[in-house]
Amino acid sequence: MPSAPFQKLSQFGDPEVPAQTAILVDDTQQRSPSRAPMLQGPATPPPAQGPAERVAAAADSFLDQFSWMNSHRKVLLRAVLGEGLVTFLFLFIVCATHVNHVRSQTPDSLVLSAISTGFASIALIYSFADVSGAHFNPAVTFATIVTGKTSPTKGALYIAMQLFSAIMATVFVKAVFPKAMDGASTLQLLFVDVGTGSDAFRAFGMEFILTFILVYVIFATAFDTVDSSSAIKVETEVDEHGLPASPTPTQQQRTGAGRNLTIYTTSGNTKAGFAPLAIGMTLGFLCFIGGTVSGGAFNPARVFGPAMVGGYWNNHWVYWLGDFCGAAVAGFTQSFFAHRPVQSSVTH
Repeated sequence: MPSAPFQKLSQFGDPEVPAQTAILVDDTQQRSPSRAPMLQGPATPPPAQGPAERVAAAADSFLDQFSWMNSHRKVLLRAVLGEGLVTFLFLFIVCATHVNHVRSQTPDSLVLSAISTGFASIALIYSFADVSGAHFNPAVTFATIVTGKTSPTKGALYIAMQLFSAIMATVFVKAVFPKAMDGASTLQLLFVDVGTGSDAFRAFGMEFILTFILVYVIFATAFDTVDSSSAIKVETEVDEHGLPASPTPTQQQRTGAGRNLTIYTTSGNTKAGFAPLAIGMTLGFLCFIGGTVSGGAFNPARVFGPAMVGGYWNNHWVYWLGDFCGAAVAGFTQSFFAHRPVQSSVTH
C-alpha cells in the first residue's frame, strides 16, 4: 500500500510487531567520541506529553512490573484488546441499527442496515487495522489460522475476545433500547435463526457461500500483495530451445510477435490500500443475500452474543460449522489463486 497505515493492513494476519516500530541509532555514535558532541549540537528537550501519552506511559510502566511481560507479549496484549474493542463497536452498530429500524417501522430497513454495516466496517478497519487487523469475526480469524497467517495461540485469544465482546455488545444494546413497538423484547429482535420455510441444511449452505465470499475478498485484497514492479508477462514467440524467438520486422509490425504482453499489473500496495473499501462494500451487499434462508449472519459472533444473553440456541451449529467451513475453503482457494510473479511462455 502507498502509505504506512495501509502497509500494516496487509499484515493483519499476524502482526507480531507494529510496522512503525524501529530502533533509531544516531550516526554520531559511530564516530569518535571527540567529534560526537560537535556533530550532535545542542540537546533538544523532549516534547511535553499530553494526557493520553501519560496514560499510555503509565500503562507500560505497570506492565513492566511483571517479569513475564516482554515486548512481544505487550504487542500481543495490545492486539487482543484492540480486537475486543473493534468487535464490540462493530456488533453494537450492527445490532443497534437493526433494532432501531424495527422500532421505527421503516420499509427500507434492509437498505439502511446494509449501508450502516458497510460504512461502519470501512471506518473500523481503517481505524484498527494497525492494532489488531480488525477481524471482528471468528470465521475470519479461523481462516487466518488454518492458512498459517495467524498463530493458533493468537487466533484462540482473538476468538475468545470476539465472543466476549459479542456478549457485551448485546448487553449494551439491550440496556439502551426499550421494547419494540409491537411489544417484542430487544433480545428477540437480535436472535438469528433459520428463515421461515427454510431448514438447517439450506441455511448451512447459505452461510457457507456468504462467508466464502467475504473471506475470499479479505484474502484477495489484504493479503495478496506483491511489489508494484512485479507483473506476469507472456512471451508471444519461443524457439525450439524455449528461448524468445527473434521475429522478422514484418511479423513484429503485423502481429506484435516478440513483444512482452503484460496481463497483470495491479500493485499489491494499491490493492491493500483499498482493502477496507472492498471489505466494507462486500459486507454491505451480503446483507441483501440470504436473510430469508439463514438470517444472513456470516459472523458467528453476531449469533453467539444474543444466544448467550438470551439463552436461544436454536440451529446455532449452523452459524459455526457453515461459517468456519466457508472461511477455510475461501482461504485455501484464494491462496491457490494468489498472484505469484512468474514468467510463462505461449507458443503460437
